[in-house]
Amino acid sequence: GARYFQAELGVAPALLGLHRAGPRPPQNWIEVIACHLSGADEEGLLRFLAEAVPPGGHVMVEYESREATARALLRGAPPVLTDLGQAMWRAGCGYGFKDWWFAEGGAEGPRKLQGYRPLDAAHARRALVQMTEEVRQWLARAQAADDPDRSGLRAAQERAKDWLREVQKARRQARVSRATPSARGGERPGA
Repeated sequence: GARYFQAELGVAPALLGLHRAGPRPPQNWIEVIACHLSGADEEGLLRFLAEAVPPGGHVMVEYESREATARALLRGAPPVLTDLGQAMWRAGCGYGFKDWWFAEGGAEGPRKLQGYRPLDAAHARRALVQMTEEVRQWLARAQAADDPDRSGLRAAQERAKDWLREVQKARRQARVSRATPSARGGERPGA
């Protein structure tokens, strides 16, 4: 079964969570029940937790206490475009998401966002392609909508543009690094 744990920052509790380790990747997870950090501190702790879960596992973080995340998800924004989704993505546990907006059995606790760790580099690339397409489609719909309450999604729209630029930049850098002699461990053919 799962075990409770608590992380402290100095003498103050920073996080309360559950951890489960199992024989198969999906049986390895961490659930953040309460987090008393934000910004870079929260992202650093999420990165630490994501690294504690083996590839194929997942990290879940409650968003009941995060009004902006809850509102954006309710309005249909892809999870990676919420403040919480962005933190999970940068921490390495955002290669696919599940929104637990409704507790299926009633005992799962508050609403939470579940972010997956990729099994390997190929899985990460496939997930990134799928997420990029989802973000592009959502952004096109959001920009075309005649919605009087666009302010509820304005931050997600800006995150979409920034995220798409970040992904494009990373792809260009990956192509360049594959093309350089040091990336292949030798000289370019014909050089």
